[in-house]
Amino acid sequence: MNRSKIVLGLWPLAGVTTIGVTPEDAEQTIAAAIEGGITAFDTAYSYGFEGESDRLLGSFIGSNRERYRVMGKVGQRWSLDRQRVVDGSKQQLLKDAEESLRRMKLDYFDVLFLHAPDPNVALEESAAAMEQMRHQGWCRKIGICNITAEQLHAFSRHAQV
Repeated sequence: MNRSKIVLGLWPLAGVTTIGVTPEDAEQTIAAAIEGGITAFDTAYSYGFEGESDRLLGSFIGSNRERYRVMGKVGQRWSLDRQRVVDGSKQQLLKDAEESLRRMKLDYFDVLFLHAPDPNVALEESAAAMEQMRHQGWCRKIGICNITAEQLHAFSRHAQV
């Protein structure tokens, strides 16, 4: 299977920070990307106030899962008043991953990232939760975003990145 080296990030298509993006624009963008040979996509639990990115991507993947690489992120969400919330607790990470997979109608992520360290949760706890999801088959690989070198070192001590 020929897989693209280019990854389409879906954050702008979710309509949170990009003014004027319609659902039709988002659909046309993903369709054009697939037509152009892109098979790798970056989404996140928080890409959209209601999971728009996950749902949109899932509608394109359908029964062709083996053709695509899906990279997701967990641990960041929106409050009811649409404020960004970081929650790296084990319970929330598991809940976010499960919900993202359900939204996309997928069984696993190719790569699942901790979106950002939670200053209120030990990084070791978040890393252990990510590792648990990998062992459960929810993702093939794990990683972490938005960190310092020191945080990467701490995360790596408790998870195989």
